[in-house]
Amino acid sequence: MALESLGLESRMARDERKAGIVIAAAPCPMLIVTGTADTQWPGQRYDDLPFSADHFEADGVTHWGLVLNRRVLPRIGSVVSSWLEKNSRLPK
Repeated sequence: MALESLGLESRMARDERKAGIVIAAAPCPMLIVTGTADTQWPGQRYDDLPFSADHFEADGVTHWGLVLNRRVLPRIGSVVSSWLEKNSRLPK
């Protein structure tokens, strides 16, 4: 379903993303969310980043499952919300 939604503009953006961007340092806290069943962008791809990042790995979830699997979306949303609260720079 997700792949079928790709239009010409989406394909161009995808190709540009796959070309890669070199980031020397992250100017803000970073959270990487991956799934253990993701073969396209597995969590290990992020092991050698030149900067620190928090990582949440959803058990048994594929790449598209991170955004389309209704069973895990509430858990991922909760993790991301908690991380945002913890890493917010706004005064409470």
